[in-house]
Amino acid sequence: MTGFLLDCSGGQQSREVVVSVNPLRLLVQEMDTSVQVVLAVGRNANPHIFDPSPRLVERMNRACALIYINTNFEQWVRGLDTRVKVELAPDVRNPHVWFDPVFMKEKVDEISATLSGCGYSPSVDEVEARIEDIDSIIRVQKKEIRKKIVLAHPSMKPLMDRYGIPVYSILFGQSGADLIPSEMRKVLALPPDSVIIFKESIFPDEDFQVFTSRGYKLAQFDPFGFDEKTYTGFIRHIWNLIYENAR
Repeated sequence: MTGFLLDCSGGQQSREVVVSVNPLRLLVQEMDTSVQVVLAVGRNANPHIFDPSPRLVERMNRACALIYINTNFEQWVRGLDTRVKVELAPDVRNPHVWFDPVFMKEKVDEISATLSGCGYSPSVDEVEARIEDIDSIIRVQKKEIRKKIVLAHPSMKPLMDRYGIPVYSILFGQSGADLIPSEMRKVLALPPDSVIIFKESIFPDEDFQVFTSRGYKLAQFDPFGFDEKTYTGFIRHIWNLIYENAR
């Protein structure tokens, strides 16, 4: 398996597949571990304000394909000349669609076709079956959720919406800049043992001292799954965190 393909003009085109955020990398590599994946937004970068380096832009332009969420979330894709661009969720307002396993299962065929077009042999049936198993578990266990769920940021909201799990409050807006005073007061009016606050690891603990000092419990998670090996492993981890803390 070579690292380059001939493009229509006779030049060399990389067989690399660029993905915008890490959960997409996890899914692509779960479908085919041989795929040469380039992750655009790394561990220490903020996808909301990401600006690729000239070297990365050159590499992405030569890639076989680019898979991303949407151009509103990832505006940096607009200037790229990558031969194939796959926009997974062009119409969604909340771009964190990777938290919704049903949505991602619906995109497996599209991603598979893209990988096949780059010369790879992705597995579809096995990945879809694993996502279906997780979906079945969530649909059963969600009935045991008792606590009021508070999100620091709306990243988990697509998962909650998919399964009809109420979100009592979201403390930060989409930009994650400042706590919303009205939402803080709303949460602080509840008994601490009736609430669980889910906090992304990118937020500093000191932003939540007003809650922890009064006995409210935080459950922390990485919204991009950098310590996970597969997409389905990431979703299982996120759901287990919710299930164990919100019952």
